[in-house]
Amino acid sequence: MLVLLMGMSDASSAGESFWSFYFYINADPVLSNEGMKTLKQIRKIAARNCRDADFAIIYSIKSKQETKGFQVVKNCEIIDLSRQIASKKLSSASTMSFFLKTSAGMLAPDGRKFLSIWGHGKGWLAKGYLDEGRGEESGNMVEFARETGRRGLFDVLVLDSCLMSSVEVLYEFRAAATYVIASQLVLNDIGIDYSTIDTRTDPLHLSMNVISGTARRLKTSRLLPFSLALVDIGKIEKFRKSFENLLLDMSLALAPVKGGPEDILDEFLGKPGGRITWTSIDDLGRGIYLSSRSGIESMSVDLGALLDRIKTRFPGLPSTDDAIESYGELVVDRRSRTSSQKHTGISIFFPKSAHFVSNEKDIAHYRNKLSFPGSSKWLEFIRWLETRRGFFSAPQSFN
Repeated sequence: MLVLLMGMSDASSAGESFWSFYFYINADPVLSNEGMKTLKQIRKIAARNCRDADFAIIYSIKSKQETKGFQVVKNCEIIDLSRQIASKKLSSASTMSFFLKTSAGMLAPDGRKFLSIWGHGKGWLAKGYLDEGRGEESGNMVEFARETGRRGLFDVLVLDSCLMSSVEVLYEFRAAATYVIASQLVLNDIGIDYSTIDTRTDPLHLSMNVISGTARRLKTSRLLPFSLALVDIGKIEKFRKSFENLLLDMSLALAPVKGGPEDILDEFLGKPGGRITWTSIDDLGRGIYLSSRSGIESMSVDLGALLDRIKTRFPGLPSTDDAIESYGELVVDRRSRTSSQKHTGISIFFPKSAHFVSNEKDIAHYRNKLSFPGSSKWLEFIRWLETRRGFFSAPQSFN
């Protein structure tokens, strides 16, 4: 079905500066009102910019009844493809693959590409990314990242969900995008604001407009803190390497000098003149956890704050400044409104002892599903700390 919006396009044909926008919205009953508001905003943006850009929009919004559809806006015409997704679930990565492949065949073949993925987010857990309704954890962020990466590099990727600005999540999307916009904290009912999209600008400035516009809107909304990051995802491999080097230096600094693990404390920890001034994993993370409440946030710390804490508590490590510098290159822009906690835009998994014990299933999921924990040696370092110091009371969890 074709619906004429504003007449045929007389603007630029598909070229290097021409934009194609892809929106993937999956709202369960909890998010149905917010999902509908976002869909209406995107439709207005498409109508306003259809002479200068192409749009593909797929959505499933569930309340008492499901509102489901798939439309492509090209040359100011709406092409309705909703029948093609009647039996598909948007929580499935295969639906994401179908959406991207079908849309790419209809939208401008060249030019710039923007993708927004809207739904639930659970950070480093990497599951439940897009719920199918009734709280089922059927979506899988790793699979979505893989399918997105197969379709070529997007200039801008928006992860319009809670807690997606974690280094583990961002690393999964390293082959999918140039710039990524994501929230470090739980998003309130507004989510990302797309009203500042400017089809005449480049990817970096378009991204900066979106993050600054969202921050302005969130500041006028009700109460909740927020922390948004614009990430140059091409720099994440450099950060991974520098972080790995830092972890190696930390492990060497903590190595026993008298032959037994019990001698670590005698030589380093808390002694006058000692090189290291911390007493436990909880102490190292104190004050920089995303939340003091139970849940995913209580097992995540701000990554920039962690690096600063390491520099203070482990003075003289040669790789600390390199890791801090590469982290600064990774975060292009950030906007926040928080309390006394420090938020620099990106978080990392960092379990407290009590949560480590009570969430063995989640810890195993973290270990088995994500690339960053192993490739950066972060998981190995946590395991090393556990066996050397007994910081955690559930050492079997990382066997």
